[in-house]
Amino acid sequence: MLRYLNSSELSSVLVSKDNGENWDIPDEYTELFISYLYFSVDNTLFAQNFVWDKNKRYCVKSTDNGLTWKRLEFNGEEILSTDICRTRSENLFIINNNDIIRSNDLGESWSVCSEDKSYFGTNFKDVSSIFGDETSDLVYVYGKSIEDQNKLVVSFDAGRTWKDITVNLNDNNFTRIDQIRTTSENECYLLLHEGSTDMSSIVYSIPIPTGCDELAIREASVSISPNPADRNVKIKYNLSAPGNVIIDIYTSAGNPAGSYNTGWKDEGLNNYIVQLSDFPSGTYYYKVRCSGHVIDGSFVVRK
Repeated sequence: MLRYLNSSELSSVLVSKDNGENWDIPDEYTELFISYLYFSVDNTLFAQNFVWDKNKRYCVKSTDNGLTWKRLEFNGEEILSTDICRTRSENLFIINNNDIIRSNDLGESWSVCSEDKSYFGTNFKDVSSIFGDETSDLVYVYGKSIEDQNKLVVSFDAGRTWKDITVNLNDNNFTRIDQIRTTSENECYLLLHEGSTDMSSIVYSIPIPTGCDELAIREASVSISPNPADRNVKIKYNLSAPGNVIIDIYTSAGNPAGSYNTGWKDEGLNNYIVQLSDFPSGTYYYKVRCSGHVIDGSFVVRK
C-alpha cells in the first residue's frame, strides 16, 4: 500500500510503501511543490501545485503514484484553482476563475456545469469553497454574495442547477467552512472555523432544501428483463433529468455482487445490460442510483 504525505520542508511529496513506517522522496520526482493532496480516484491522485514566486495554485494529477504530475487544463489553459472536490459518482468539481467546472472522466476534459452559464458571476462576488458529498451526489458551494453576505448553495444534479440553503450564516462569527457532511435525515452539518486560531470551530446543523424531487429517477420507472435470466439482464430506467447513474447488485445475503458506474446519461429512457456469467443461480437485489436518489428491486438468475 502506498501512502502519501505533504512535507512542509521539502518541495515534494513523500511516499511510503510500508504503511507509514518509512518515508522517501520518489526518485524521479523532486521539482514540483505539492502543497495539498486532495484525494485519489481509480489510482489517480489529485493535488494542488503551489508556485511560490507567482503566488499561483494549479490543480495537478498523477497516474503513476506521484512520480510525475500533469497540470489540468480547461479551454486550453492551465486551471488555477483554490478548491476541488468529488462526489460518489466520481464527478470532479473545481473552482475556476470564480466559476464551477465539472469533469466525469478523471480530469481529462472539463465543462461549465451550471445550465445558467452566468449563475456564479451574477450571484457570487467570490466563490471560496466547494464540497462534494462522497456518500451521495450532492455538491455545496460557499462564498460571498454580490451583497457581500455569506452564501451557501447546493446542487442535486451534478451542478446543473443550484438552490440556496436558507440559513443566516452572517449571525455566526466564522472565517470559513472547513467541512460539510450530509445525513440521511435531510440535514447537513457544517464545521465552521471561528476567529483567528486553528483550534476554534463549531458544528452547525441546517436542513437541506426541499423541492428537488424532479431530479430523482422517475418513480416506478425501473424495469428488468428477462426475469428470471440466465446469460444477461437488461435494466431499464427513466430519468427526469440528466445525471450520472450507478447500478449496484447484491446477493440475497446482502453481499456486493457487482457495481457498475454507467456514466452520464441524458434525460429519458436509458438501459444497461449486466452480464451474468459470474452470477450463480439465486435471487439478486439491485439499486439504481442517480443524483442522490435510489430505486431498488430484485431479479432471479436461473441456470
